[in-house]
Amino acid sequence: MKRRLLRYALFALVVLSAGPVDGALAKSLLDPCDVAMGKNAPCAGAECAFDADTELEGSWQRVGTCIRGLRDAWSKNGPQAMVPAGDRKAPVADVVRNTIYRAMSQGGGGAALASDPGRYVPLEDVINPDLSFKQPVVRIAQLNDRGLPYTAMSQSGLARVLYSFARLAAEGGYPRAEADRDAYLKIANASIKTVLTPVTQGGLATTNACPGSPQRTCSWFHAITRKDRATDQGATLNKNLHAIRDLIIVKEVAEKNRWPVDPAIDRAIEAGLNQLFLSPGHTEAGRPPNMADFLASPGNGPSWAYYGFNPSAQPPKGGYFLKQEGRNCSYHDHVLDLMGTILKKTRDTDIAEEARSKALSCDSPLRKMYQARMELIPAPTTASAKTKPAQWCTKTLDKQVEKNTRFLAKAFSKCPQ
Repeated sequence: MKRRLLRYALFALVVLSAGPVDGALAKSLLDPCDVAMGKNAPCAGAECAFDADTELEGSWQRVGTCIRGLRDAWSKNGPQAMVPAGDRKAPVADVVRNTIYRAMSQGGGGAALASDPGRYVPLEDVINPDLSFKQPVVRIAQLNDRGLPYTAMSQSGLARVLYSFARLAAEGGYPRAEADRDAYLKIANASIKTVLTPVTQGGLATTNACPGSPQRTCSWFHAITRKDRATDQGATLNKNLHAIRDLIIVKEVAEKNRWPVDPAIDRAIEAGLNQLFLSPGHTEAGRPPNMADFLASPGNGPSWAYYGFNPSAQPPKGGYFLKQEGRNCSYHDHVLDLMGTILKKTRDTDIAEEARSKALSCDSPLRKMYQARMELIPAPTTASAKTKPAQWCTKTLDKQVEKNTRFLAKAFSKCPQ
């Protein structure tokens, strides 16, 4: 408790240095979404922003999503732009830094130290309010009830947003610009490192040699919603694709700004695509799935995609749908959107050429998923589906999804109908 009170006191000093803190500002600092939207979070008094019992809710992914509004304000109006914070305003660069600190120090985070990378210590013990680390850190992660990382999508999503803030800080325009740039990159890269590290070593990847090609690797990046279960039981398709997509975007931002790119990122992007289209998939309990394992309908025809997969199940079981029928349709669209983005962004590279070729072939499981959506085939009635047979997808594609699936439409247009 004393350590937490001291941490909040330090945080208070950072905020107070910008001027007096009124009750509205204290309230708004309770929640990153409220900071981004200029609203007040529920609060019983002006002092509660520094109350040791007050916690930020949700995953780092939520924090990353919520501060996009701050990113847009910074990009448009500069780092000193005053953004709403309750009934007062504060410089956007300061609000971003403070919000990230709160997320890092309150969100159940852990840090693997360079001196002892095999275990996680509380992140709140090693991160300062200015986002510097008190000790050399090799990985950071949001931890589950088992004290282990549990969501690659959240880790990569936060890293992607932090890279965008590093780019803005690199443009300068305020005293702490260089320090903020370095801090955002350091935190982002430490988060990415967790995504790339094997589950057996405290990370989120299951990596195996690809069949017939010992020099190639196949990787699945795990994410599981339940915090009481083992990390490697999580194999949700869209979350795995989020991690691959985010790594591609991080690499793009780094290259445009001439920042060093860890070669492991390229290898991970390739290994992720290899797993989907070159690996044998879920051939035994404990093996992660490939893209074909998510096909709900056997055979050569169109098929809806399972939402998730349980790698601990005995084959051929493993795939499952959500109970809410419409959400399965939305996530099917999301998979097409993410795959369209991934394949479009890697088309002019030499990353995973064989896997990308298979992904866009006429007998590809991705094409079967694409056909199911375009033809609006009936809802699946397989025994493993947890939904009742009913209308599955009746709405038209979202504009953004439609934009990214044009790439798939063009690629599959050569296939026989």
